[in-house]
Amino acid sequence: MARRGSRLPDISQLSAEELVELIEVAHAEYAAKKEEAKRALLEEFRARAAEAGLELAEITGKGRRKRSDAGKPAAVKYRGPKGETWSGRGRPPNWLVELEAKGKKRTDFAV
Repeated sequence: MARRGSRLPDISQLSAEELVELIEVAHAEYAAKKEEAKRALLEEFRARAAEAGLELAEITGKGRRKRSDAGKPAAVKYRGPKGETWSGRGRPPNWLVELEAKGKKRTDFAV
């Protein structure tokens, strides 16, 4: 059943294999069009920035800044009765969960 006034083909007559092929071709074409639109938009932004005497990087920034403490171990915030430690980040360790289940408070183990 073809749609009136539509530029789309009547896909009801296609086999399953032909539909799969059509979908793959359509995805590839969509990706190419999207990439072209992205490139054109980026070029337009660069041109408009140049008209204002700016570089695009000045407007958008140089990317994300790294945290000053990135890659360094977190300071210990809790110490258990047997010397176990926990920074307070992420899931609580089993030793602390067990002690809390017995009625202890987390603040009792704060460093």
